[in-house]
Amino acid sequence: MSNEKIEKEFVPMFYNFIEVRSSYIHYEGTNDYTKDKTTIEEIVDKNGQKVKPVWGRKWQEVSPGVKTIEDADGECMFIHGSACPVRVKFKDYHEYGEYDSSGGGYVERDFSPAQSSYYWV
Repeated sequence: MSNEKIEKEFVPMFYNFIEVRSSYIHYEGTNDYTKDKTTIEEIVDKNGQKVKPVWGRKWQEVSPGVKTIEDADGECMFIHGSACPVRVKFKDYHEYGEYDSSGGGYVERDFSPAQSSYYWV
């Protein structure tokens, strides 16, 4: 058992299902850039079993009522209401860099340590 503290944050379900997506955003300015990335790291089903997401081109049922796919927009997970409660662990990553015109490359990169966040659906 890990000593990692798990904060319980709840996402309400307004329909019979919820869609959860990863994200990747890359901004470039004239002299700088920013990268923000969020990935789905772990799924725990209502029976308390950890299930690994399957990131393929077709929907894969990884647990009853929980499906995963990787499409053109990134990783996507579908959770049906009958599968709840489901815990989803995300990993968040942030990077910022400035361009040094005299040296011809990015310097002063600012990396935020990857952080995990947990949500219950």
